[in-house]
Amino acid sequence: YQRRVRGQPFDARTPGETFEEYETTTDPRDPMFYSTCFVPRTNITFENIPAPPARTDPLWRFAGLCMDCSAAGNASWRSDLLPSPLELSADNCVNCIADANLENWPEPTPFDGSANTGWRTGEKGKVCDGLDFGSNKIETRLTDPANAHSCSAESERYCHKFTGPVGMGTRITSNFDCYEAARNDPDCTNIVMRSRDYGRRCMCWRKEQCCGECKLVSSRYGDIFYTD
Repeated sequence: YQRRVRGQPFDARTPGETFEEYETTTDPRDPMFYSTCFVPRTNITFENIPAPPARTDPLWRFAGLCMDCSAAGNASWRSDLLPSPLELSADNCVNCIADANLENWPEPTPFDGSANTGWRTGEKGKVCDGLDFGSNKIETRLTDPANAHSCSAESERYCHKFTGPVGMGTRITSNFDCYEAARNDPDCTNIVMRSRDYGRRCMCWRKEQCCGECKLVSSRYGDIFYTD
């Protein structure tokens, strides 16, 4: 039900007499409900295999908890690119098949994150003094010592805060995810730094008084954006 996923490799456990190689659950109160395991197999090419169906069976009720019917309908479409997180509640549960005609739910319009990014470009090839974006790396670099922050016992790059969607990290984020994360982060000013290398990092300038003003300096792979 989410637009993006994050992968992590694991070694499967050896099945025993009372348990299998993996477990499944339909209970959203179990953390396993929110993950999927994929097992690599030999790549075999088959001919004349029909395309998968455009929709999956619409589901909205899980162990006494319910999805919003519109979110369930959108999520049943394989082409769904709407930013609809999985939200379940025991309140106001309804039968979405009977009450919302979920079986005939229309295909949603794919979500265009770029059209919903509300920031404005500030400075191309600039970052706040104190770091620089290299090719797939971040370097501590203070161009002018007068621009150093005064936050005691903090690192040199403390005022440059990584930000990103919860659970998805701060690398290889889309512009929309970076914008939404930065503008909703209570520690961030309206200044966002974005790297143009493969990492596509997302950082903001902290609001704390000890950070002072963001002083712009040249960067080979960095750009400045403003969230307002």
